Amino acid sequence: MKKYPDNVNIETTPMDYLGKENTKRFSLVANIDRSKSDSVVVIMKNPKCATCSEPDATVMNVIKYITNVKADIFTNVGKIEILNLMPISTKDSSSLKASDFNTDEENKKMIEETIENNKNVVIAWGTYNGKHKTQYKKLCDETLNLLKRENCNLYYIGEKNKDGTPKHGSQWKYDLPNIL
Repeated sequence: MKKYPDNVNIETTPMDYLGKENTKRFSLVANIDRSKSDSVVVIMKNPKCATCSEPDATVMNVIKYITNVKADIFTNVGKIEILNLMPISTKDSSSLKASDFNTDEENKKMIEETIENNKNVVIAWGTYNGKHKTQYKKLCDETLNLLKRENCNLYYIGEKNKDGTPKHGSQWKYDLPNIL
């Protein structure tokens, strides 16, 4: 069984794991250094399989990146708040149905509430190569417009993908963050 690093404490709220067989995850909060006061929001596509007790490779990559990259935005970060465009948890995003790309109002509310208190947001939803590209682009655009309306400081990591989307958190290397 994979484990989070000893210095990482995972928090959830009661609404984080809902639905049949925990099929929705609205947020995952990693406290990485309680002596640091800042937090950063990372918005990805959809949750894979990370839980409070067991990480997945993407969540581990995001935690390692933020704790190891020497960038001003991350200097005083003690908490990482991981959100997603869609709360549907699946290991393979190509299995998502067209209806999964509709705005989930509870998920939208979670994003709105989180960015009220934290304006530093890394967009990391990556490309989508499934059959619902139009719906995916619409959801990306809606979320980006919300973040801009709320005057968030927007970042992405490394170079953008060929289609203009930001790199997914699973693909972050040690490139520096860029301002959107």
